[in-house]
Amino acid sequence: MARLKANMAKVFWRPGAEEVLKGVKGEIAEIQKLGTILVLARLDDEVGLNAGHELGITMFQGFYVDDMLKG
Repeated sequence: MARLKANMAKVFWRPGAEEVLKGVKGEIAEIQKLGTILVLARLDDEVGLNAGHELGITMFQGFYVDDMLKG
């Protein structure tokens, strides 16, 4: 990420990703600490939302978010 000098990056959600993301929690924290904003994309369920929050991710994109916004 440092070589890209990106200020935002997407992490794609898929069922079961909560376990994979736990394994890279340190790397995610380091990326965020360096100033990159992470977006959890392709979010389609509450499990993903909760997993993102546990990792300090506060930006989300996907059908689950769309449905929440529809009310």
